[in-house]
Amino acid sequence: MRTTAALSSLCYDMSRILYYKNLGQEDLWLDCAEKLTAMIQNIIEFAKLIPGFMRLSQDDQILLLKTGSFELAIVRMSRLMDLSQNAVLYGDVMLPQEAFYTSDSFEMKLVAFIFETAKSIAELKLTETELALYQSLVLLWPVLKIP
Repeated sequence: MRTTAALSSLCYDMSRILYYKNLGQEDLWLDCAEKLTAMIQNIIEFAKLIPGFMRLSQDDQILLLKTGSFELAIVRMSRLMDLSQNAVLYGDVMLPQEAFYTSDSFEMKLVAFIFETAKSIAELKLTETELALYQSLVLLWPVLKIP
């Protein structure tokens, strides 16, 4: 994962930012879904490394992954945040929160919640080990939800 210092050194490519800002609502969500799918594949590989996870029944593994993947994606997003710019590394460009806004008020609230949650986790400045332990807790304790 990239560190905050590495994120800060990335250039904000205005043409890429405008590209994403000008995407239609459906295209933006399709692009997000594509990136989220790749992240979920990484989450599955992470889960397999948690001691005891593979000893659970396949149904239990699937249930835990289904109930925890969204929260884990937000936790992982926290590592891609540039807190000083309120932006996230999205593919190969830093995008501000506003780039994900659409005309739909529900979607705007969802985006704001995701960014707020990812920022609050990033502000904890967890080490890689602490973050891995936190992710394990989020995955294996399905009643626990990110605040």
